Amino acid sequence: MQRQPGVPRRASRTQEQANPHHAGFSGGIHPEDQPYTSTDLEEEVGDPSYYEPPRLPNSVRRYTKPGQQIIRQGNRQLVVHYDEPPPQYRKRRMRFHWLFWVGVVMFIAIAGTWVVNNVGIWWLNEQNNFNYGMPRTYQTDAIVFKNDTPETPTHVIAMNLNGRIEIIVMPQGKSQNAKIYDGPEILAPNPSLVPVTITFEDVDGSGRKAMLVHVETQTIVYPNDGNQFQTPKQ
Repeated sequence: MQRQPGVPRRASRTQEQANPHHAGFSGGIHPEDQPYTSTDLEEEVGDPSYYEPPRLPNSVRRYTKPGQQIIRQGNRQLVVHYDEPPPQYRKRRMRFHWLFWVGVVMFIAIAGTWVVNNVGIWWLNEQNNFNYGMPRTYQTDAIVFKNDTPETPTHVIAMNLNGRIEIIVMPQGKSQNAKIYDGPEILAPNPSLVPVTITFEDVDGSGRKAMLVHVETQTIVYPNDGNQFQTPKQ
């Protein structure tokens, strides 16, 4: 039968024949039992950009969690948190038992007493050093004997020699008439620092002044017979 002019051939009639092994269904279909390479398919599928995601730039921001941001720069990764800072808790005020404060007050009182006592002792010693020197020495003049005059009074020296009282009496101020009196021993802490002072007073109503030796709170009386002082009876 002759094909009329202008009528195309049927699409089923192609130049390619069906596979004689009957592996394909029609002509032009690649049989499954033969090797096959296709340039068109490789061009479509072989391009990595067809199935790989596009490469991210060097600096990328990603948000993973609410309030969190990840910034990548090359091999570095920075995580920025936008969460609210943790609440600030006020430190609990430490409270002490009332016995603690009682102990503090007692300690301050004891320490203050100790400081005051020691400062007082130090100041007293400084004053004694200025007034009496070392060894502690006291000197005075007085008209106590019948031959004394205002121009030639009796000169008296009292000394504390290592805790022992020594008294030197010079009638009319003359050393050749001097007499030494041994006084009592001083019984006190640091006895060599205790000063000794002397006064004169009529204690028996005889009109003659006795010599009174003062050591701290103690007073020792030496009677006067008109020519010299007498050693007190023990």
